[in-house]
Amino acid sequence: MKAANKIHNHIRWTLGDVKLVSGKTFGGETHRSVKWVPSDAVEEILKVPIDSSGKDTLRWIHSPHGNFSTSSAWEISKATLQVLKLIWNDCILPSISIFNWRLLANHAVRHRRWRQENIFSSKEKWQDRRIKFWNTWLQRSEKPQVSSIIPCLVLWFIWSERNNKIHRGSTFTAKTVIVRIQQYLQQLTTAGKLGKAQWSGCDLCEQLDTTSWKEKPGKQIKQIKWNPPDTGWLKLNVDGVWSHVGAGAGGTLRDEGGNLVYGFKTKVVASSRIDAILQAVCIGLNMALGRGQQVWIEMGEQGIAQMLNERKYGAATLRHQLTEIRNKLRGMNTKTSYIAKEGNKVATHLAQQGCNMAQLEFFDQQSATRMVLAMIRMEQLGLPNFQFCT
Repeated sequence: MKAANKIHNHIRWTLGDVKLVSGKTFGGETHRSVKWVPSDAVEEILKVPIDSSGKDTLRWIHSPHGNFSTSSAWEISKATLQVLKLIWNDCILPSISIFNWRLLANHAVRHRRWRQENIFSSKEKWQDRRIKFWNTWLQRSEKPQVSSIIPCLVLWFIWSERNNKIHRGSTFTAKTVIVRIQQYLQQLTTAGKLGKAQWSGCDLCEQLDTTSWKEKPGKQIKQIKWNPPDTGWLKLNVDGVWSHVGAGAGGTLRDEGGNLVYGFKTKVVASSRIDAILQAVCIGLNMALGRGQQVWIEMGEQGIAQMLNERKYGAATLRHQLTEIRNKLRGMNTKTSYIAKEGNKVATHLAQQGCNMAQLEFFDQQSATRMVLAMIRMEQLGLPNFQFCT
């Protein structure tokens, strides 16, 4: 199958300034094909948000930023065969990876006597049996693991020592191959590529110098404070939570004095935590409309804050949510910032409550729960929360 055919199904689109079916019309006239489209399908099409300030934009579903990359396309190609993950990884030099890949593809240069004796012959499909064996063997342990690296090193250094014997007249011994493998593993261990987790269950590490495995430094305590908005601004704090059980969204809108203006909590249908946060932003912006034209949006997800500030399209799976948010922001004076989760506890608390809600619920200073009012009051007084980090 050609590469183009493989990647075609992994492309999505963000729709720009185009005319679509609206009220079963297209460009002001009834479209001939609309009557053949089921009404429920038409309704779903009309729900797709249109970015009126841009053009149709291609989005790639296998990268977090939504842009196409050759590395992510390569991941798709090698995902079908587990053994390729063994060959291409950070612990193996590219020259070793290329050799093993050529060996598995039966393209590596071989000795004339091997050809005469039909060793590695494609007629016997020896490489196919080898791939199947490695693919099964790899399932024995979690990756990355040193035991999944050693087979590639064994093949490489056998080949390397064979070449040294033929071209340099050196003596080929099994001990030499083992020593070179140990030296290579020592370099990976010293560089920090192989740690305790990768060496678990292997006795070979007892023969290596593991002084590079330093104890983790003690945790540091950092104060995180919620800051009120500037004069004339409202501050919208939002957050979302997600698990396989369900998802929720919540947020508060506060004035320059830190007083609660409005808040919400609700259950949402989301595919990830980022999806839940984006839905929380949408609900929060709808809540802020009519209450002020200057809104400071603050959230506990740095990636989303960066996307909104830099007007990026984001991941392909989130393209509709981001388009809807950008359309809402177009008529408002806003700024977006990130705050650590310890400084966004009120919104997180509301999002957690939202997971158990039957419907969207709004509240104000009079109808908010005591817990929410107490948390807001502590932040209003400038009391910090604490973050424990290494």
